[in-house]
Amino acid sequence: MDDFTMYLDEQSQVIRQRVECVLDDEVSRRLFNKTAELAAKLKDPRKIRILAVSDTFGKPTPAARRSLMNNVKRSELYKLAMVGNNPFMRAVISFFLSVGSTGKVRLFENEDDALEWLKK
Repeated sequence: MDDFTMYLDEQSQVIRQRVECVLDDEVSRRLFNKTAELAAKLKDPRKIRILAVSDTFGKPTPAARRSLMNNVKRSELYKLAMVGNNPFMRAVISFFLSVGSTGKVRLFENEDDALEWLKK
């Protein structure tokens, strides 16, 4: 199985990601490169919306966490909706919220609610 899949939902203009691995440095780099590639195809590439789904999301490496933080702080990231019930994922969201990305990142239990929030 691949460590992640990703595509641009043309209709909703949302980048959809499914991560099925621990985010190490290599996976993190490939994930962000693919996100940037898809973001360039958005109608408004300055308003990136991402739906990230994972129930197997493990603890990222320190370098992957730094990379994730830097990308979340980018002004082009409009919203990041994370879907999953993984306890570590909830800890990651709490961390993001504690460093000031409150409006950009939210955790959801299902994809429908996440997409609704992303479209607002």
